[in-house]
Amino acid sequence: MNRPILEVNLKAIIHNLEYFRSNIKPETKMLFMIKANAYGAGSIAVARVMEAHDVDYLGVARTEEGVTLRKAGIVMPILVMLPDDERYGDLAKYNLEPEIYSIDQLAQIAQTRYPVKIHLKMDTGMHRSGMEPIDIPGIQKILSENPQLKVMSVSSHLTAAEMPEHDNFTRMQANRLQKMYDQLGLPVMKHLVNSNGILRFPQYHFDMVRFGIGVYGTGVEMAPLIASNTLKASVLQVRMVAPPETVGYCRKGELTKPSLIATLNIGYADGISRLLGNGRYSFLIRGLHAPTVGNISMDTTMIDVTDIPYVQAGDEVIIFGKDHPVEFLAETIGSIPYEVFTSISGRVERSYRASL
Repeated sequence: MNRPILEVNLKAIIHNLEYFRSNIKPETKMLFMIKANAYGAGSIAVARVMEAHDVDYLGVARTEEGVTLRKAGIVMPILVMLPDDERYGDLAKYNLEPEIYSIDQLAQIAQTRYPVKIHLKMDTGMHRSGMEPIDIPGIQKILSENPQLKVMSVSSHLTAAEMPEHDNFTRMQANRLQKMYDQLGLPVMKHLVNSNGILRFPQYHFDMVRFGIGVYGTGVEMAPLIASNTLKASVLQVRMVAPPETVGYCRKGELTKPSLIATLNIGYADGISRLLGNGRYSFLIRGLHAPTVGNISMDTTMIDVTDIPYVQAGDEVIIFGKDHPVEFLAETIGSIPYEVFTSISGRVERSYRASL
C-alpha cells in the first residue's frame, strides 16, 4: 500500500439507507446530505448509489459541489444549502435548487430573473441561518412578483434531535415550523428531521426527511447500522529503539525500555490529528492495539509494536473501521465523527467495496 486508503463499503451504505427507509412511510421523500465530498467518502460514488436506490434528493453545501455532480452525470434533484451569490447562473444552467436563508438573498436571486426552483429555509431555534416570521410578508411579496421562482419546499433544522433532555425544544421547533409554513400558505413540501430525528420523531417526518451521517453507520445511537468507512495505513519500516534514544519531533517519544517502533505512511496532512500522538491513541495491526509514540508527523506516524509478533514493512494498519470504531478516535480528540470523516485529505486514496 503506497499511500493510505479510505475504504468505503457501499453494501454497508445501502444497508443503512434501507434501514432509514424502513422507518418512514412509503410516500415520504428522502434527501441525502452529500456535502463535503459525502463527508469524505467521495461524492460521485455515493451519489450514484443514492440515485440507483431511488433517493429523491441530494443536498450539498456549495454550488460547485452540485456542478461537480452534474458533470459526473448525476441527474437527480440537488439542493444547494449555501449557494454562491456570484454563481446564480450556474444554478439555472445545471438545474440546481438553492436553499434561500434570508430575505436579502431571495431578493437578490429574484433580480437575476433566472428561472430557478428554490427552497425556503426558516429559523426555528438553531439561530445559524434562516428566515423568521417577520420576513414572511416580504417573502410573499417577492414570490408574487417573480413567477420565475418556483418554491419546492419549506424547511428548518433541528438543534438537538439526538438529545432527549432537549426534546421539548425539538417539539417547539416543529411547532414553529408548522406555524410559519401555514402563514406562508404555499402548497409545497415541508421537512425538518435529520438522521436522529427520523428515528426519534416520526411525528415530524412531514413530506421529506434528511439523512447524512447515519448512512455511514455512525452518529445515531441504538440503531442496527453497519460502519461503512475504514481508514487504512501500512507499515513503512520497523526498527528497534532503546533509551535514551527518542522517537519523533521534539524528542517527545521517550521510551522506558528497548522498543520495536513501526513507522506508518499516514500523518496529519492525511487527516490524522496531532492530538492522537504520544500514546493517547492506538491503531490496530494484526488485530492488536499498538499505541502511538511521539508526535504525529506531517506524512508519518510511529507506533509501538513491541508486543505484537511478526510485524513487518507492508503490514496493514487500521486507523478506524468496523472493528475499531471512529467514535473512539473522535472522543480521544474531543470531537465528533463528522469532523474525523471530513478531515481526511484528498491525498488519501478512496476505494470502494461492494460486499459486507
